[in-house]
Amino acid sequence: METEWHDVIGPGERILWTGAPGSRPMLTWATLLIAAFGIPFLAAGIATLSTAAAFLAPNPWNVAGAIALACFALPFLGVGLAMILGPALHHRLGPRRIRYALTDRAAYVATRWFALKLTRIVLDPEAITLTDGPGGGVQFINRVERDSDGETSTRRLGFDALDDPRAVYGLALRAMASEP
Repeated sequence: METEWHDVIGPGERILWTGAPGSRPMLTWATLLIAAFGIPFLAAGIATLSTAAAFLAPNPWNVAGAIALACFALPFLGVGLAMILGPALHHRLGPRRIRYALTDRAAYVATRWFALKLTRIVLDPEAITLTDGPGGGVQFINRVERDSDGETSTRRLGFDALDDPRAVYGLALRAMASEP
């Protein structure tokens, strides 16, 4: 993707680093919590689908009831499977669908899940943070936003799930220090 980055970056920018998220699955409390909430959905879908199959056992003419129950069960099965397997699939497919680039002026995040989305983040020494260790990352924006209900959330933009985030953090700090 190196040649593609040269088509995207601004004039006079120099590429310092390119990469992608690491491919090892990241087991966090958030992914475990999502999976735990997916188990009841999956169980409800399996139970409803089993009931639909039981409708057909004594009398094969109960096709309409079995189809109705099966249609009711499919969303539960889908949601349960998505909650249990979704985070693992995201971490597995992420390295193929996400690319990072660091230049001497900005950080770029390119994602291609359904369509290409490119995010440019101007380097700011006040906003950069490091999450150290394997699977850590470098965040270039940590913005607290307030929604219409008054609830706050932190919006983080940057490079996630890096194998060596400290090296990228050092490159970003050197790039910001050498800026005119």
